[in-house]
Amino acid sequence: MSVLGIADQLHMSRSTVRNFVYAGAFPERASTLRAKSLLAPYIPYLEQRWEQGCRKSNQLWKELQAQGFVGGYKVVNRWLEPRREKPGCKHSQREKRLLGLTAEEEAGTHSVQLEREPQDSATPSEESAAVTDLQAPRHLVWLLLRDPSGLDERQQRTLRFLRQVQRGEELYGLAQR
Repeated sequence: MSVLGIADQLHMSRSTVRNFVYAGAFPERASTLRAKSLLAPYIPYLEQRWEQGCRKSNQLWKELQAQGFVGGYKVVNRWLEPRREKPGCKHSQREKRLLGLTAEEEAGTHSVQLEREPQDSATPSEESAAVTDLQAPRHLVWLLLRDPSGLDERQQRTLRFLRQVQRGEELYGLAQR
């Protein structure tokens, strides 16, 4: 078979196929010796701090520096990355114990305390529904920007809840202008 035919069939470049064909023998890869990680001596300490609930790579890096670690912040951050929960994921049972989360906080339904103005028009049931309906900040921003006549009942309830606070009312006025 021609070099071009082999390259097409294997979905490889012609030059790579040509190098293999004319090599005469299978090109063995040289084994590379991995250098020992700068972090290796500090991993037991990092694991201990992780079990204690420390999740901030910057704090851990500073603690390691105090112990003589010469590596950079990114090294510690890369070690922590796979251990962290992904955003939006529920905490594991171990995480809940470490962080001391209640079932209400875990569900994301813990009540939000706001500084209210004296004239409060929302009923308690509307208020509790609005608190549990709170969405991501970017969604709330769109609520402030959209025409209020185009909002459904749930969105209007959430908007009323946001506008109860003086700053919320100011933001709404600015966004609508």
